[in-house]
Amino acid sequence: MTSLQPNRHNDSRPSPVADPPPSMASPADTSVELPAYKEKSLNRRASDNSPPPPSSHSTSFEAAPTQVVEPDKPLFSRGRKNVLLTVFALSMFIDILFYSAFFVLTDSVAKDLKILFAQQSWVITSYSVTFSAFLLFWGRVADLYSAKPVFTYGFVWLGILSLIISFLKDKYSFFVLRALAGIAGSCLVPSAYRLITHVFEPQELAYAFTVYGISGSLASVSGMIVAGFIGYIPDDVGQQNQAWRWFFRLMAICILPLAALSLLIVPEGRGHEASSAKNKWRRLDLVGALLMLSFVVLLILGLTLGASYGWRKPGFLVPFLLAWVLLPAFFVWENSLLDTHALIPSKTWRIPNFTLWIVFSLEIYAWWSCNLLPMTEIYLTVRGERPIVAAVRMLP
Repeated sequence: MTSLQPNRHNDSRPSPVADPPPSMASPADTSVELPAYKEKSLNRRASDNSPPPPSSHSTSFEAAPTQVVEPDKPLFSRGRKNVLLTVFALSMFIDILFYSAFFVLTDSVAKDLKILFAQQSWVITSYSVTFSAFLLFWGRVADLYSAKPVFTYGFVWLGILSLIISFLKDKYSFFVLRALAGIAGSCLVPSAYRLITHVFEPQELAYAFTVYGISGSLASVSGMIVAGFIGYIPDDVGQQNQAWRWFFRLMAICILPLAALSLLIVPEGRGHEASSAKNKWRRLDLVGALLMLSFVVLLILGLTLGASYGWRKPGFLVPFLLAWVLLPAFFVWENSLLDTHALIPSKTWRIPNFTLWIVFSLEIYAWWSCNLLPMTEIYLTVRGERPIVAAVRMLP
């Protein structure tokens, strides 16, 4: 009978034992030859004492693939972060205060500068129109260049313009400089957003943005209260002691020290496109900024003239209809540009619920803005109540 077992003494061939599967291999026997570029990357991380990249199987929030990490992002102490967040929050508070306070102070400005009833809405809209129209533009500048000069120089100019406005004696110069103040104020919001993401770690951004956003909401409510207390200053028409003048002077006293502090402590927060961007002037999208500014100005001008002189007059029809030609032209222009060149990239509208948020915001703010000034004027001029009483009545 022939044995099927191998001869253990005479057979010199190696035993046909299969290699163990990779999962059973000893860690000491396992080695992976990395490509050259990966080996250099690991060596660079080791020399920088930086942690290795997270595993693709990690479930932590910080390891999410959508997180954008700025290169060479510095670390700031907790104290400096709190000081910077205070400066950013106060800048937002001041921006909104320049708008909300004049729902109460418009009557004081109109009496002193002899502004006609039909023009009184421009006391507010001369600031808000330029403020809203330049937000996208300054955000683009902060992304392509640096957020620090946009924020700090805008803060400085807002303080200087406030001081100059407080001494004006002509309504037209008031409207022009108030519009320039709106441009300066619009520098603060997008640059502050950029700087907050530069200063704070990803896990701290929710807290930082909450504090920053709340400051604007508080200013919307308290702006009229602040103006109401300033309204106790006697209105000596033709002099330099009117309530609205002291509002601008107090704002200048608050803004200029904060602006000087921001020049010293605000870091150089560059956007993720600042180092690699080419042809930056083209990527500023000046055409888009001009179209948006023209749309907003013509729309407000048409509504103002229509409410004052009639809805069938050319003063309403021409700017109003032209504005609704420029708005589609803006979106057509933005859609024709690359996402890296557009003020509002087309992919923005594909964000879930983004369009719905815009519609709801327009509805709420439009109603509130259209009714707040007339209702305040009723309490001030018709009923003859003091500004602080009118301000308290308008609290939500």
